[in-house]
Amino acid sequence: MKPKVKFIVWLVIAAASVTILYGVFRYRAWDPNQLLLWTAVCLMGELFWVKTPSGDSVQSLAATAQLSVVLVLDPWSALIVIYVSTVAGNIIFRRPKWYRAMYNGSQLLLAGAATALVYHLLCGHPLSDAFTLSGRDRATAVADILSDRRFVAAFIGAGLTYTIVNSTLMAWLMNAMTGRRMLVLWKENCLYPEELQSTLALILLTPLLVLLYGTMGIWGLIVLFACLALVHQANRRYRAVVRAQDSLIRSERMTAMGEMAEEIGRSLGNYLNELKVSAHRLFQKARHAETERIVKSAEIIHVNVDNMSALVDGLAAFSHRETNKVPTDLNELMRRTIDFVRPQNRFDAVRFKFTPDPILPTVNVDPAQMQQVFINLLTNAADALAEVDRRLKKIFVETVYDPNSQRILISLSDNGPGIPDANLQRIFEPHFTTKVTGHGFGLSTVFRITANHKGHIRAENVPGGGARFLLDLPNA
Repeated sequence: MKPKVKFIVWLVIAAASVTILYGVFRYRAWDPNQLLLWTAVCLMGELFWVKTPSGDSVQSLAATAQLSVVLVLDPWSALIVIYVSTVAGNIIFRRPKWYRAMYNGSQLLLAGAATALVYHLLCGHPLSDAFTLSGRDRATAVADILSDRRFVAAFIGAGLTYTIVNSTLMAWLMNAMTGRRMLVLWKENCLYPEELQSTLALILLTPLLVLLYGTMGIWGLIVLFACLALVHQANRRYRAVVRAQDSLIRSERMTAMGEMAEEIGRSLGNYLNELKVSAHRLFQKARHAETERIVKSAEIIHVNVDNMSALVDGLAAFSHRETNKVPTDLNELMRRTIDFVRPQNRFDAVRFKFTPDPILPTVNVDPAQMQQVFINLLTNAADALAEVDRRLKKIFVETVYDPNSQRILISLSDNGPGIPDANLQRIFEPHFTTKVTGHGFGLSTVFRITANHKGHIRAENVPGGGARFLLDLPNA
């Protein structure tokens, strides 16, 4: 972790800790029932989360619940609920490192503190007074407050404050991690249309949550979360179907292109073998000639024949469909692959960190093809690292076995520039490359070999910079 990142993380955690301690020692009117109820509500909101398109953060219904807490409870109680529910929700549902959970809780606590301050400065009505009533009086009081113009102004100000402070703290941390300008990060992660629509929806749900609780009590919260759960699950199933359809279409397209590549490669290979030998002889003889033009022409032929040979080799690897599966120790195969590529010039400034899973079982794969997959991914990472000016260039490799699903997950990541969002959906397509000298069959070969082994591979960006390739294989 960079020194600047450490400074920001511990500064935010320290500021939140001081705020909590001040509230605990200075405030005495705690209502344990309300604290437990709204902590549970915020934890329920943590269940409804999805990653943002950038992959750097998540959106969840917890934002709606936390904004509701600021409106319903007194400020100190609200801050305690926000901090405890966020830390607990992170640990239970997303399981990050402990300091990341504490930072997330501290970040949202500071956002909640600013929100509560703005809400009360704008004369927001204390909804907690209305909730002390019972029956129709309570429902009428809540409805009157929500329809008051002063509440509407205070609520809008509170919602904007919560969003701006939270997103600014997030952009500040990402600025320290990546070195990119805060304004650019803020625009990329908070100002694209989908994010704005989602944020607006989460804010506008807040009065509905408060109204249902004010009129129906706990049953109103249960009805709301039940309806949202149905919508959320339907949305997840829809997105899973879309991903499956995209994967099937891509697989069928890969198969068709593989058959075509096989025919093209076979025909080109026959011509190239003879042409390559002749070009090499011509180049050797031309080097001893006195005419500079002959030497240059021979060199051009020699270089382009080598490029054509590399292209044919890529076509051959991409079109290869047969697998010779044998019991293989993937941990040992990865170690041998790293030892094999380490002496190459492109890996001179790169440090490897390999974390093997000690319980990884022996799996039936084609070791030659799987080593080709590892080599292609490691080479791709090294080429990406060559584009950045970092003192420490690292490639992280990790193997994980899940006994419940009987799946093996292999993660290869780097601390390079990452993958542009526009390229993430095309990165495995044949002949797609961003390298000047690339032929575009490296990652498509990886995709095809993985599919031949009944596995899946996906690419994503690592928060803070870098790219990660996740290879998912069945234990068959």
